[in-house]
Amino acid sequence: QLYMIVDTMIVGRGVGIQALTALGAADWINWMVLWTIQGLTQGFSVLIAQEFGANHIAALRKTLAMIVKLCLLFGIFITAASLLAAKPLLLLLKTDPTIIGGSQTYLYVQFSGTLVIIAYNMASAVLRCLGDSRTPLLAIVIASVANIVLDLLFVLVFHWGIFGAAVATVIAQFFSFLFCVHAMRKLEILQMQPADWQNDRAVMRQLCRLGVSTALQNGIIA
Repeated sequence: QLYMIVDTMIVGRGVGIQALTALGAADWINWMVLWTIQGLTQGFSVLIAQEFGANHIAALRKTLAMIVKLCLLFGIFITAASLLAAKPLLLLLKTDPTIIGGSQTYLYVQFSGTLVIIAYNMASAVLRCLGDSRTPLLAIVIASVANIVLDLLFVLVFHWGIFGAAVATVIAQFFSFLFCVHAMRKLEILQMQPADWQNDRAVMRQLCRLGVSTALQNGIIA
């Protein structure tokens, strides 16, 4: 929410009312994709929580490796699908022709960063499953501050307009992902071995059942 509020304030002040309206028109389409991603990663993390609770550390590492692979595959698919669907959805919502260009720009940049957004949401979900809710909280605080600073820089100093606001959000998410990965690298139970990366179709199927159902639920609600 803070991301959107900051984007709204800075774009409204620094670019103008038309750009502000374009952000508003793009808002729910952006949230639909974001909620779908959050549902997917939350569903994946259920199996991590189960393995951790049962103290099946080897199985936990295998599950995490399969999650990384699935996040990459789903990330590529969601990126392509959302980029292709952005303009038709704006037209379906009867977006005013005078602002549809700005809305498209915002959505195209956001959706191009889908892999970054999936990576952060997955890393933070894994940490919470392992009992660490502090690191994801700090990560999102860091990202929020970074988003404000980058918004001010890109919009008010570089005059990149809507494009700058969207780029700032993606970069801020990348910072939060790096912060979570740094914390994960310190955990002994997550020290991956080459054997962990060998494909396990049974684990992948189970993860898909958990992740896809939650992703569809969130997407439909949005």
